[in-house]
Amino acid sequence: MTGVRKMGGAWAIVLPIAFFVTLVGWALTSPVGSSPDDDYHLTSIWCAGGERDGVCEVDPANPTARLIPQSVGFAHECFAYDASITAACADDLSDVLVSTERVNNTVGLYPTLFYRAMGTLVGPDEQRSVLLMRMLNAAIAAGLLALALRVLTPAVRSAVVVVVLVVYVPLGLFIIPSTNPSSWTVTGITFLWAFGMALARRTSWRSRRTWVLLAATVLSAGLAIGSRVDASAYVVVVIAVIGVLTGVRRLKEAWIASASLLAIAVVGLVQFATFGTPGSGPEDNLGLNEAGPGLLLTNIVYLPVYLQGSVGGMPLGWNDTVLPPLVPVFGVLALGAVVYRGLSVISLRKVLASLLALAALVAAPLVFLQREGLGVGEVVQARYLLPLIVVLFATLSLAIPYGRHTKPGLPLSRAFAWVLGIAMVVSGGLSLWVNAHRYASGSTRGLFDIDLDLEWTGITSLPLPLVAGLGVVATAAYVGAATVGVYRDGLISRSRERNGFSHSCMPSCSVKPDRVG
Repeated sequence: MTGVRKMGGAWAIVLPIAFFVTLVGWALTSPVGSSPDDDYHLTSIWCAGGERDGVCEVDPANPTARLIPQSVGFAHECFAYDASITAACADDLSDVLVSTERVNNTVGLYPTLFYRAMGTLVGPDEQRSVLLMRMLNAAIAAGLLALALRVLTPAVRSAVVVVVLVVYVPLGLFIIPSTNPSSWTVTGITFLWAFGMALARRTSWRSRRTWVLLAATVLSAGLAIGSRVDASAYVVVVIAVIGVLTGVRRLKEAWIASASLLAIAVVGLVQFATFGTPGSGPEDNLGLNEAGPGLLLTNIVYLPVYLQGSVGGMPLGWNDTVLPPLVPVFGVLALGAVVYRGLSVISLRKVLASLLALAALVAAPLVFLQREGLGVGEVVQARYLLPLIVVLFATLSLAIPYGRHTKPGLPLSRAFAWVLGIAMVVSGGLSLWVNAHRYASGSTRGLFDIDLDLEWTGITSLPLPLVAGLGVVATAAYVGAATVGVYRDGLISRSRERNGFSHSCMPSCSVKPDRVG
């Protein structure tokens, strides 16, 4: 970390840019239909604007079905579930209209906002349309990250950067730049926690920063609520965690902000209650297991599979892109290090908020699995729980106190920073290449064969090795910038303790004595 102090605020500029390029790298190296349940989601996107000739038409033979381009709703069928088959098998698909009943217009399993937003980008070229959607979702996440780095206090900012640095690798990097609604869920919940934390302490409404925080909080909540049914419940959890961390006295002082957060929670609760909890109902369970104490205890001991799955322990795509064991090993070690670091600074509110987030993370899958007679790994996937994992680890990574720009983030030692940074570069870069390799050459070829034959050349005309290479470089840049940022916030802590004053929230902040008490 030589020269870290001299970098000033450069890391805050490099991080969102490199993060965006990394996400675009994932978008370019994944074929149309590669994200989970893309047959349903792409069809719903194409039909979100209603029936249009050549885009989405009612099937005359089946009113509950829709006619959509074959290359949209059926792009995945030849390569999904079989990693030995490359994405080149979908090249022969045409824009001829075919019938499908997997469309949200008639099934109504998801909120419509995500589909309607993505539907505005539907054009005559299916691949170009999908790429624009992926880039938009990547831009939303990177843009909110850039804003967070600008307006948040160092303690909250540092916690968010830790999430992007560790928890997003690799599942978040795959899901965010996709056409799966979970993209908005992950992004929305992450930044609802971040901006909501800052908003809850704002008492002055004459400040432009307060209005920016309010707008960002509402936008983040809207992304989550408009994406998935369970995300609406997650919004309520996030608001509850923010309330516990902020405290009753602060909430009363910032009563307008508190009322805004409460209104968001009510909207989320109403949305969740309107759709109802996902599942089949008691008369027709999804699983075959007896829903008794034995199933519950078994699921409890297997529950950490989801935590491991979020950092590479579960396959990507249609559960067919298996990552090397090195990725989840590094990921789990990094998560453990983040927990240890977070527990180094503790308070009653932080303990209660962390326990609340942990309870939601445990209860959400257990209740559903028990009700449906399912075991861990059946139906419920790690991507469903990734937003709650984000909330838990962001809360654990929060420095106490955190309310002012003179208050720093948690300290990070130089050795820890180097080890964490290198581990995340390896995990993120390797995962990106494995994803690209799976669709380009298939699992029957070695990952690093010199004479690698690329059957699928990417979603654009750019050479796939070049795109993957740039993505790996961008991964290293974003991980490096994030590590530097967290390290600098830790330096603030040690410097303030040594010198008796604080410096720091932004490169432009002046040095002011820290108030005692």
